[in-house]
Amino acid sequence: MVGLIFSAMIGSRACGYNRDNSDYDLRVIYAANLDDIFGLDRLKETDVTRTDQFEIESHEIKKFIGMLLKSNPNSIETLFSPVQIHHDDRYWDELRELGKACITQDMIPAYEGLSHTLIKRANASTGAEKVKTINVLHRNLLTCLYMVMYGEIEINLRKLKDAFGHSIADDWEQTAYELLDEIKTFPTKIPAHISDETRKRANDLLLTIRYDSL
Repeated sequence: MVGLIFSAMIGSRACGYNRDNSDYDLRVIYAANLDDIFGLDRLKETDVTRTDQFEIESHEIKKFIGMLLKSNPNSIETLFSPVQIHHDDRYWDELRELGKACITQDMIPAYEGLSHTLIKRANASTGAEKVKTINVLHRNLLTCLYMVMYGEIEINLRKLKDAFGHSIADDWEQTAYELLDEIKTFPTKIPAHISDETRKRANDLLLTIRYDSL
């Protein structure tokens, strides 16, 4: 039987800029049972549950692998979150290797687009909300820069600051645009796109998980 594939913490607590009252953002990846896959009802591939303290986002494994193959930053960051709660040893190593193979230059526009949105949001906000938005912006930019330089994912802001020697300053907006320019001009060696070999590996892994459900 296959159920839970892995679960990880994301958001401020995984990225290292949480406050005492910050909620817990969790992402859960699971394999649906055969009744849900083959039954008449349409399989719900994504679900979000919110309470006062928790936000839990769940993805069925086919949906999750599909997002990896689109070089979706949120999905790849989940695989490399520093706060992994649980994983199924049968698939974990192969899933992480698949995640590494899905780190491509196609991720860069998503990071850049989010950064521009966060700059606008920070300029429109004040107080604690502004500080939080600048933290998210800074983390987003440094994660992208780390990726283009080293071909790996790091989402913890404290570790990223140590790696680059960056800190949040009064000229945060100028710093953000400087980082965006650095991302654009750095001669990255990460692949431009997902390879056919990676797509085959993803398909083989999904089939293995499905066969294990029989």
